[in-house]
Amino acid sequence: MLILCLVIILSATLLSLANSESVTHLSLQSNLGNYDLSPLDKIFHRNSTNVIHIDFNAISDKLVKVQILKDQSIVLTDSVTDLSNSSVYEIDLDKYGKGSYTISLTTSKQKVITEQFKY
Repeated sequence: MLILCLVIILSATLLSLANSESVTHLSLQSNLGNYDLSPLDKIFHRNSTNVIHIDFNAISDKLVKVQILKDQSIVLTDSVTDLSNSSVYEIDLDKYGKGSYTISLTTSKQKVITEQFKY
């Protein structure tokens, strides 16, 4: 009886795995396109200081603009077309003070990647 139960459990598990979708099919919806979830956590790096690093290499498209909003007001807009795809863009939030931030990255294909956080 125990062996029969184990066989049923094993069969059900294998059948479930065979019919499941791969995690690579998950995506994050932005207002202008789809991006795989995997690179988003590699794009924005925030360390214990108040400096944010944006890794251009983690984005498949060429970046053309970085924009920072603090409490819904634009505090920085920077054209980055002259920077290489291997660049790391650094933002020191101490310049702007505490608040709610949104960083928007616009690609050459007009896709927008955003990150929101509080400082």
